[in-house]
Amino acid sequence: MIIYKYLDEDSAIKTIRKNSVLLKEPVEFNDPFDSIFRVEDEEKRKAYDLFINYEFFKKTYEDLIINGKKANRLGKIIKKSIMLDAANIRKCCIYKKNICLEKSYKYALNVFNKDDSGIQNKFEEMIDFVLSHIRQIALISCFGSSFDSILMWSHYSNKHKGACIEFEIDDQNFEKVFYYKKPVLFKLTDAISVICGHEFANKIIDTNNPEFHFLLDPILAKSEIWHYEGETRCVFPKYISNPLIYEIEEDGEKKTLLQMPKIKKIFLGCKADDDFISKVKEVSKDIPIYKMECLPFGYGLEAKEMVE
Repeated sequence: MIIYKYLDEDSAIKTIRKNSVLLKEPVEFNDPFDSIFRVEDEEKRKAYDLFINYEFFKKTYEDLIINGKKANRLGKIIKKSIMLDAANIRKCCIYKKNICLEKSYKYALNVFNKDDSGIQNKFEEMIDFVLSHIRQIALISCFGSSFDSILMWSHYSNKHKGACIEFEIDDQNFEKVFYYKKPVLFKLTDAISVICGHEFANKIIDTNNPEFHFLLDPILAKSEIWHYEGETRCVFPKYISNPLIYEIEEDGEKKTLLQMPKIKKIFLGCKADDDFISKVKEVSKDIPIYKMECLPFGYGLEAKEMVE
């Protein structure tokens, strides 16, 4: 797959020199609607039921298994069920309703010594955590699908003064962005199932696992007004080590970079000045360099190779 990174002058020089691109969290993006979540009421209700069941499960597990609280005949049945479920959760990192506890809502409230509003408040906090957590566990870099987009040059390459860099990559960790009229519906119940399962198993969520890939759906969705970008994103779980990802300190702050395959081509903007062109030539080594030029008739750009 061929992808393109549009950059201003300073970022282009750094990218060429390091052969790496900057990774960011979705919360750092300039579009306030980027990576937002939409949850329907029915989905929220189902997620609420699952959340109560999980809270009850944790409390019962602590009482019967961790603290060894004595149990009656029914308690022994529940204890056995919870032990089996706990083993499955640690294995697959997904929480599903415990059948023995599913209809024990009123008893659960008594165990927690909380009223319904208290549970509801905790659930709302859980939703806030889920939505913010998912936006923070991903590291992303964004790429275009062409080198001659007037809008991309205008928006991301300092008004055609910067550069566009071409890479050839395999599809692993790189995903196409989809464009919609409305924010995508988020599977909150499934998300809580995954997050609670990982919390109980004390594991970190790896969104590269196909089973958990749905968590990235909102991160790969944008408003249809951005369709001209034809965007591709590389998405990496923030807390999973990867030999291609490394940190540097620059201008007093830590930055995360992704080592890319060797750059195939460098395109310089039609307004690139001589000083920037000289710097690019100095750091580009044997990489082919092209200069964008405006078409003499009509709206468009063409690339002409720069030959020494």
